[in-house]
Amino acid sequence: MVIIVLGLPGSGKSYFAIRVAQMLHAKYISSDEVRKEMFEIPHYSTERNTMVYDEMLRRTIEAIKHGKEIVLDATFYSNELRQKFIGETKNISGIYLIEMYAEDELIKQRLLLPRRKRCGL
Repeated sequence: MVIIVLGLPGSGKSYFAIRVAQMLHAKYISSDEVRKEMFEIPHYSTERNTMVYDEMLRRTIEAIKHGKEIVLDATFYSNELRQKFIGETKNISGIYLIEMYAEDELIKQRLLLPRRKRCGL
């Protein structure tokens, strides 16, 4: 099973996704963590975003092959990107999308907090 947790920055994706992964004993794959592993300076560009999501997909497929459940945590900012993950995994695993929402004012407040504190870590 693959669970994609998506939404705007500050919407509560990571907080939710981490806890779901813990509850299901699933592998947690975060775009933020993958980006930090891949690049010394976690810069955002179309090219780097593509590289990060490609690596997330590679890790997802590898985990599925080893019988693991996966929780993905990223904005999944385009329908094309979501469809790519669905297309690549639907024949080998069930896939679920959970979109996180929060009020604009709450998102603004959360984005002022350090990332680890936002996620409750």
